[in-house]
Amino acid sequence: MRLILILLAELMLGQTTLAAAASGPTEPIMRTVTPQQVISFENSKGAPDTVKWLMRSGTWQTSVLPGIRSGDSRWLRIAHSLYTVTDAGAREDLDQSLVAALLRAPYEVLPLLKEFWWTEPGTECRFDSDSELPGGVEQYVKQLRITLNNRAPGANADLQTQCLKGVEATIKALHTGESQH
Repeated sequence: MRLILILLAELMLGQTTLAAAASGPTEPIMRTVTPQQVISFENSKGAPDTVKWLMRSGTWQTSVLPGIRSGDSRWLRIAHSLYTVTDAGAREDLDQSLVAALLRAPYEVLPLLKEFWWTEPGTECRFDSDSELPGGVEQYVKQLRITLNNRAPGANADLQTQCLKGVEATIKALHTGESQH
């Protein structure tokens, strides 16, 4: 019986030590973070360590992704600065959050997506039929078209035109069965 208690105590102590080591002595587990906290951490540790910290602390899911989905310009700047240093899973999370943000803040999100997704001229806002979009591709691009019908700020007027062309090309391709790429 004593041996079992000793093993149980060692197991519990080992788990506590592992949890403390994983979170780091100066990085407490957090439930939420503000954009300013993320920016401060990134300025001091760099983007790759910031992504690791956000994932480890759980704030990637509780703060960062919801913030990006909201279309808030502070969170979109964070998405921009962290995008290229994310791994495949985190990148997919970012992509899904940016898709949601595109409907809320199209003229802040479009330049970012043009930089990361639609790098070739004429590919703006073109989605394949198998794209994972909320509500499905056709419903999403129709909602995007409605959103884009609001007047674009000066510098984004050309991007608005290109995106609307891409939306129309996507809808046409969905109805004819053509691929966008």
